[in-house]
Amino acid sequence: MELATLLLVLSLITVSIYFHVQNSNSRRRKAGGKFPPGPYPFPIIGNIHQLGKSPHRTIAKLCKTYGPIMSLKLGTRSVVIVSSPELAKEVLLKHDQICSGRAIPVAAQAQDLYKQSMGFLPVDSNEWKKLRKIYKEQLFSTHRLDASQGLRREKVKQLCDYLEECCVSGRAVNIEEAAFTTTLNLMSSTLFSVDFGNYDDPNSSTQKLKEAVQGVSTSLTSPNLADYFPILRIIDPQGLKKRAEFCFGKLLAIFEDLINQRLESRQNGSPKKNDLLEALLDQREQYDISLKEIKYILFDATPYSGNWKFEFGIKSEEVDMKEKFGLSLRLRREKVKQLCDYLEECCVSGRAVNIEEAAFTTTLNLMSSTLFSVDFGNYDDPNSSTQKLKEAVQGVSTSLTSPNLADYFPILRIIDPQGLKKRAEFCFGKLLAIFEDLINQRLESRQNGSPKKNDLLEALLDQREQYDISLKEIKYILFGGSTQGCSIQAMKSKGSFSP
Repeated sequence: MELATLLLVLSLITVSIYFHVQNSNSRRRKAGGKFPPGPYPFPIIGNIHQLGKSPHRTIAKLCKTYGPIMSLKLGTRSVVIVSSPELAKEVLLKHDQICSGRAIPVAAQAQDLYKQSMGFLPVDSNEWKKLRKIYKEQLFSTHRLDASQGLRREKVKQLCDYLEECCVSGRAVNIEEAAFTTTLNLMSSTLFSVDFGNYDDPNSSTQKLKEAVQGVSTSLTSPNLADYFPILRIIDPQGLKKRAEFCFGKLLAIFEDLINQRLESRQNGSPKKNDLLEALLDQREQYDISLKEIKYILFDATPYSGNWKFEFGIKSEEVDMKEKFGLSLRLRREKVKQLCDYLEECCVSGRAVNIEEAAFTTTLNLMSSTLFSVDFGNYDDPNSSTQKLKEAVQGVSTSLTSPNLADYFPILRIIDPQGLKKRAEFCFGKLLAIFEDLINQRLESRQNGSPKKNDLLEALLDQREQYDISLKEIKYILFGGSTQGCSIQAMKSKGSFSP
């Protein structure tokens, strides 16, 4: 088995070298000029190995060596990087037509998205200009934005009412689902004058649509080996194109049903709606667009490129821990009330609300108060420690859940081609360092005779001898990851923490 795997990998490498050399030679023949200076690229992989865990920092260091304009080779792709503000301004002003295009990822070929979406069409094409005119007049005009202000306030008020209702009745709130339902209803009301989401039943059609949107988003934004090594497009090793085909097809089917329902209602003489779909149907002849094109326009209007999956990074085992250890009703009410106060304050002052950041801050504070009796998050400054912790949590989550070639080809574990192991080590190390500092602070306060806290950390420190656990194991219990020893599993199942 290992011999067959080795032969397969060697065959792929040989073919890749051949196509790489052919591609490089053809480009040299076609291009009369030279690329800017840059680090020497390795065969096949180019400079991918040099990007490291933080590509922006790596590139900043390389620019000090090779100048404000440099080139890198990422697989078979040549990339020119401009780091100086002055040069960037000059490039974008004088060469905007050249720089305004974008490379088409393999996943964007699903359902011919790259031929219909404004995000992938060439900016000098008639189709792109037509779509730009439609978006400018029907979606982003001052009149449209002013008209939808009341709708945005209505949806935020519905969220606040739902949170307040749960707070009064003592029901637990899944903030991720509530935030997604709010965003989904705002989008669907703008496009179709209907609410797709339901706060009381978020696991029905809402969940299916959420999975489809997340599937498209993940497929388009995840690093794909086939984008850098064209020969791999045939086998689609990470399955991103197949996933995009399936999820994008589901979304288009939903939009097609809604369009057909609207056409039928118009034939029956029903009153017109004040939404984007109605405007597009009214002006089909003026814009010269087909029903198929309308589907893609509606798709572009959905925030698929953003991460609808609000990855708080709290794994299911951690959530079970919070239930087992009986998270206090008072604490939940307090954190939900803080979120409602923040949303109301933003609504009154007219400030925009980043629902993902607000939801993550609330969940983060709920978790940190349960574990450490402190609030990690800050609504007024979400880009400080909150953002760093969020990036670390998402880094661990992405590294553990992303498809990894090294899992299927053991020989690749040595080089870690996608860098997932390195990223997991870095992000997980940051989280453990934060927990270690908090544990040391608590040990110091206990030695100084400070009053005890009513949280999970205090309970674990009190019962270290009983369950025979080390400080290192406590860090892993707090993280919610897998730990060794039956005593730890027994303690987690008994639930010895009771606030």
